[in-house]
Amino acid sequence: MANIAVNGEVFKSNPILEGTFPKSLSPREMDLLTVLFTTINKDDKDVDTVRIHIKDLIKIYGLEHSNSAYERVFEVSERLLGRVIKIYNKENNTLTQHQLLSKSKYYLGEGYAEFKFHEELKPYLLDLQRYASYMLRFFLRLDSFYAKRLYELMVQYRFHAKNGEWYREFELDDLRGFLGIEKKQYKLYGHFKSRVVSIAVEQINERSDFNIRFEEIKKGRSVKALVFYATNKKEVPEELPPPPDPLKQEYKARLIAYGVTSNTAEELARDHANDVLAYNLGRMDRKAKSPTFHDDVPSPAGWLYNEIKANRGEQLSFLRTQQAEEKKAEQDEEKKANEESKRNKAYSSYKKSEIKKYIDGLSREVKNAFKKDFESFLAERKGKSSFIASRLESHGFFDTSVIIELVAFFEEHEILHFMTREEFDKAEG
Repeated sequence: MANIAVNGEVFKSNPILEGTFPKSLSPREMDLLTVLFTTINKDDKDVDTVRIHIKDLIKIYGLEHSNSAYERVFEVSERLLGRVIKIYNKENNTLTQHQLLSKSKYYLGEGYAEFKFHEELKPYLLDLQRYASYMLRFFLRLDSFYAKRLYELMVQYRFHAKNGEWYREFELDDLRGFLGIEKKQYKLYGHFKSRVVSIAVEQINERSDFNIRFEEIKKGRSVKALVFYATNKKEVPEELPPPPDPLKQEYKARLIAYGVTSNTAEELARDHANDVLAYNLGRMDRKAKSPTFHDDVPSPAGWLYNEIKANRGEQLSFLRTQQAEEKKAEQDEEKKANEESKRNKAYSSYKKSEIKKYIDGLSREVKNAFKKDFESFLAERKGKSSFIASRLESHGFFDTSVIIELVAFFEEHEILHFMTREEFDKAEG
């Protein structure tokens, strides 16, 4: 079982770092993928199936208090299982699409899941010669896909650093490609700058282990490239306050990836239930797989805005809430029954202990007389008297079945005074 250490180191090859991911890849999918990378050392010779506790993923996603935590974890791995990365090879001028995972398997009721990288990714995962590394915790703090990608692209050039400072220059088209932004998205540089670059830079500066700033390189009036300057932080806070709602953060990022403005995404996430957001983003993800997607949905941002504003999937949200309340009531009832059962067992053990102390304190002669009185008591009782008598002969006084009748015998003859159940519970606290 892999233990996920947020302070662990991530190793990624340059082809993976410079690969192109689908624009709809969510921050949580990126987190799961990167968590899986922490299980591989740069010198490893083979890739094994990775087994992870689901509770670890729930914690990483910030879903500890969610009623649908397991469902959300399943959704993330299900989406990631269908994702590909495009890797360009300059030497032979090829662009290859690789499926990221070949397996995602959940052991229901056992609390863990298994994942496996696709076999064809092995050359980019093992025995690495050209790679970059970073600490997982800084990557997980970023809740924007673009911030995560820009962070990795800057880390890749960190080995050039002098006195903790380095830089990297991107042609605008290359940067858009690394960030998975299609030609039809953010066609105006001003939109690309405000909705992608500035947000990513702000998050990296606030949450990671280095600060960055950027400058524009122009040709005439047009911006043709961006240069990012990075400086390692002297002190990095160990803990940062978590986002108000990690799910909201993910849905906002996915809305922005489909062209919804940052302010509008904020408004939609604030005003609508998570299930409404998830329902409509799921519908859009399915539509995006169609070869006629751009003809069917000319404006994904407009479509999402209208559908979410109309509260499509609201009934689903209501049903989920109702189901969650019913499930909680069942869990509370089950917990109450378990606690009652534990108290009953504790009370029975208390009576057994008192009886044992009494009998063990008797002399042999008195114990034999006591046994005869108890056998007479059993003979007068209907039902299981012969069975209890046989258990007494074969197993002695402290057999479970015998003890039950001994309690009745002691109470009827007032030999011992037992605490009432109420008194016992109070004494036990």
